Parts: sequence; structure tokens; C-alpha cells
Amino acid sequence: MASEYIILDTNILSEAQKPRPRPELVAWLETLPPSKAAIPYSAFFEISYGIELIVDSDPQRANQLRTWRDHFLSLDFNIPDTTPEVGAIIAQMACKGPLKDHWIMWPEANGGQKRKLKFGSDPMIAATAIAHEMPIATLNAKDFLLIDRYFPLPGLFDPLSLEWIVDPPTGWTFEYDAMARSDTERMDDGSKRRESMKGGCNVIRLRA
Repeated sequence: MASEYIILDTNILSEAQKPRPRPELVAWLETLPPSKAAIPYSAFFEISYGIELIVDSDPQRANQLRTWRDHFLSLDFNIPDTTPEVGAIIAQMACKGPLKDHWIMWPEANGGQKRKLKFGSDPMIAATAIAHEMPIATLNAKDFLLIDRYFPLPGLFDPLSLEWIVDPPTGWTFEYDAMARSDTERMDDGSKRRESMKGGCNVIRLRA
């Protein structure tokens, strides 16, 4: 059974917190309730990693971004579980030669090369989407389309053009009945839902 949530890629969250985010993204996010959004673990890693990189050079900005991140964590969204199935799918992706751009080669002492993980979240997001049958919203579909050739994605959406680049599962819709489920119940798809804040808040309002 397909999930009713859509995964937000890291680049959407990064763009949303800018002082002047793209107006097309603003318009879309203002129509998307946080209760419809799924934020994968890898997105939080990338956001936190970016914050830590500027702690020494711009501590004031780092503190602003930490406040934004913490506020964001209080909203009503899903954090899809990183299940063994997710790990198994990532392992299959790592062994697929055409997806080598998601990995880097390090020289060995004997002149050969060794494959090691690259710090990138696309395979993790794609594997999470596949395991939980959640479509993905992204501002950069190129890498996901390459993954889709070998590991079909359950939908890929461009919020700037409002177009489905890869069709979502049959019956998937952006419509959501807020009264259909309680704020703290366990989801059937195995994902965890955050408690909602009183009054609610759209993602775009969380600019740092």
C-alpha cells in the first residue's frame, strides 16, 4: 500500500530557509501541510553537517540555523524509519556500476583504486522512498532519474514546475484529511509521525 506522504529532498529544505527562496517553491510549500511531508534521516544529517561546517567561521549564522532546525523538528511531519529493507536497497545500489557517480575512488598505496562511500544522500533518500512507497519532491531530478532507471521510484515531483517527472503510485494525491488520523498514532507504513504544534505551520515559514 502506497504511503500518503511525500519525501522532501535536502535541497528543498535548504532553499526554503534562505532569506529569498525561489517564489515558485514558496508558493508550493505554502499549500503543503507539514502533516503531508516526510523528512528522511539523511536530510537532517546534511543540514546538521552544513551547520557544523560554519560554526567557526560564522557562529552567529550557525546558531540561527540551529534554532531553525530545532523549530523544524517540532512540526507535524513524518520521519520514515531507516529499516533493514532500506539498507538492503542501498547495498544493491552500491553494486550497480552505472550509479558510480554516487561513490568516489581513493588511490591505494600500490597504485590501485579503492571504492568508498561518498557523502551524498540521494541513494539513501531513494532507498527510503522505495521501501516506504513515498514519492520524492526535489529541485534536482537528474541524479534521481539515473537511480530510477535501475531502481524504479514511487514518484518524483518538481515543485518549481509542479510536474511529476516520475508518476506517483496509483491513487496518490496531495489531498489530506487532517481528521483522518490522530496526531500521535503509529502509521501503517512503519514511519513515525511527529506531534503537531498548536496552530500548525507551513514549512516555508521556518526560514532562519
